[in-house]
Amino acid sequence: MVFCAMIVGIRATSFVALLGAMGIAIGIALQGSLSHFAGGMLLMGFKPFKVGDIIKAQDETGTVKAITVFNTIIETPQKQIVYLPNGPLSSGKIINYSKSGRMRLDINFIVDFKSDFNKIKALILDIIIDHPLVHKQPSPNVYIEEMGEKGMKILVTGHTNTHDFLKASFDIKEKIKHALEEAGIDFGIKPS
Repeated sequence: MVFCAMIVGIRATSFVALLGAMGIAIGIALQGSLSHFAGGMLLMGFKPFKVGDIIKAQDETGTVKAITVFNTIIETPQKQIVYLPNGPLSSGKIINYSKSGRMRLDINFIVDFKSDFNKIKALILDIIIDHPLVHKQPSPNVYIEEMGEKGMKILVTGHTNTHDFLKASFDIKEKIKHALEEAGIDFGIKPS
């Protein structure tokens, strides 16, 4: 090729410089793709998650639908499909909620200081211990997590299967709300 360029009258040094510049331009253009490709190879090799796992990565949480060479596809609880580029994914923090098969359920709410904590604890334990989606071990519990300006911050804990987490969380929060209202206890549930 260089010989043909010399016959036409193009100097070899100019031609080599042109080829070098084109190589650099192509390398820069492919840099992101190569990073994603390498990340995909790492993810497929080390397998920090598999299709069907629930993960959190790059501020996105969802169920892994596919792992391709360049990106990982997840579906969020809102049924959005998110494409996570494998380059940053392979070098960033990944939380795999499915690996252990269970998640700790934490529900926080605030009650007035005048509220009877023992009564609140008994009401909530009746709900969470008997709930079919909550594991018996480790035992669910109710704590005073904090004493703040607005009242006592209550923490309700229990463990559930990863795939039952959202259903259990929503159901238990609703049951706690009704139980506290029926008991005449003033409260405010905080997002957890």
